[in-house]
Amino acid sequence: MYSHVNTLKHEAATDKAGNPLKDLTGQYEFANMRAYLMWAVRDWLDPSKGSKAMLPPDEVLTAELCEPTWCFQSNGKIIIEPKDDIKKRLGRSPDKFDSLANTFYPEHEEQAAQNLSGIFF
Repeated sequence: MYSHVNTLKHEAATDKAGNPLKDLTGQYEFANMRAYLMWAVRDWLDPSKGSKAMLPPDEVLTAELCEPTWCFQSNGKIIIEPKDDIKKRLGRSPDKFDSLANTFYPEHEEQAAQNLSGIFF
């Protein structure tokens, strides 16, 4: 399944071990990384989840944050509507929202470079 997702040019919403990424409640999974990232912004901005997030006054960003719709797929995963649909309604690309959402990309541990000296010689 993962390789099929990659051939479709979608990134699976999984952690470094391949487990599905979930929302703050641990009950929702996501169809792709885009859905996870946008939902992470939603969770971050939700004061009922203990967040004290603050954004600067910005009408453009506010419009972009309010525009996307989502639904559950038949497998129970959350999917966000296509970006082209959002662009049609906004009349432009939601670049500020995209930039904010990308800051929520899951951290992966960096692996140290292996010392390969002596292996080839």
